[in-house]
Amino acid sequence: MAGRIRVLPLFNLVLSHQSNVNRSFSQGPELDASKSLLLKLLQEPDSRIKTTLDSRNNFTSNGDTLLCESFIRALRSSSPKKAQLVLEWKLEKLLKEDTKDPDQFSKLIFLSGKLHNISFALRTFTLMETQGTTPNTDIFNSLISCCEASGLLTMALSLFEIMSKAGHCKPNLATYNAIISLYSSLADVKNMRTWFLACKKAGFSPNSETYEHLIRASFKARLFEEFDKVWPVSSSVIEGLLALYNEFGMVEEIEKLLDLSSLVSESDILLHIYSRIIMHYVAADQLDEVEYSIGKLLKEGKSFTSCGDIEAVISCYFRNREYERLEVFWDRITEVYEIEESTFSLLVAGYRRVGMSEKVEMVMNWRKRASRSVPDVVFISE
Repeated sequence: MAGRIRVLPLFNLVLSHQSNVNRSFSQGPELDASKSLLLKLLQEPDSRIKTTLDSRNNFTSNGDTLLCESFIRALRSSSPKKAQLVLEWKLEKLLKEDTKDPDQFSKLIFLSGKLHNISFALRTFTLMETQGTTPNTDIFNSLISCCEASGLLTMALSLFEIMSKAGHCKPNLATYNAIISLYSSLADVKNMRTWFLACKKAGFSPNSETYEHLIRASFKARLFEEFDKVWPVSSSVIEGLLALYNEFGMVEEIEKLLDLSSLVSESDILLHIYSRIIMHYVAADQLDEVEYSIGKLLKEGKSFTSCGDIEAVISCYFRNREYERLEVFWDRITEVYEIEESTFSLLVAGYRRVGMSEKVEMVMNWRKRASRSVPDVVFISE
């Protein structure tokens, strides 16, 4: 069965796990400001939400935070009404400024779906057109995603027909994925398979998201013949399985994908798998497993591709108070990875926090040798 994947063993494992997706804020210079704004909005009464946003105009002017899914999700979890008020404020602002940027409207419509408010999404679409912004493929895709969130299959198919006949917003792979995802949410494997074939016939190559929808729907429908379906080994299929295994915390199944990664040409697949494995053990504070997995990664002649992963490992050492082992890890990783300034900052903050001034001096010397500077403001995760 070389070169193929059977997904039947995943069935019982998935049914025994609860999905626990943890979407955190993106790291960056505006992280603290995002949290500050979120806390402020949660403290204010509904009647003052828009006034509060107006007062924070400098921060909210570019809209990146307010149109960030993680921000809206976090606000919605505590107050769906306030999340909706934020979107309404943003729409009013776009209209007042006579914005013609379709990306802004596309994000707004997409987030309306996350709030299950299709009527607001349609109102946004209508006002956008009235203002003179021509809807593009991304905007229609966002509308279709809203239909998925609300279970509006007929409307989604109608939107697809409009796109097919229009000249400026033809369906793309994301469009087909949205329709396939809709059928996946309904566990309608038959129609989902039809759209999968239509996607390929239209000239699009299915990606990891496509296969994730296919496999997920088979789980929901409990179609054993589909679970036992033999899938071609490709980067897309492996990425699709990887996303599902990661969602359900199935690290043993993720590790099995390592054997399959050698059958595809894309070297990034192996790195993605190792990253998921290492981050799983980091989250569980299983330091022995973290080190073992890192050892396997380095033995493959590979290294980390993200300073964020390295910093997560360093934080794990600090949480476990394993400072000597941290130095061993540092020696190994600096041989194969160019250390970022934020990583030096993390080490300095960690050692200062536990009163190890000699270690702080040691890191400073490392930094000098790397010709880097350590920022004064640092943060270490608990």
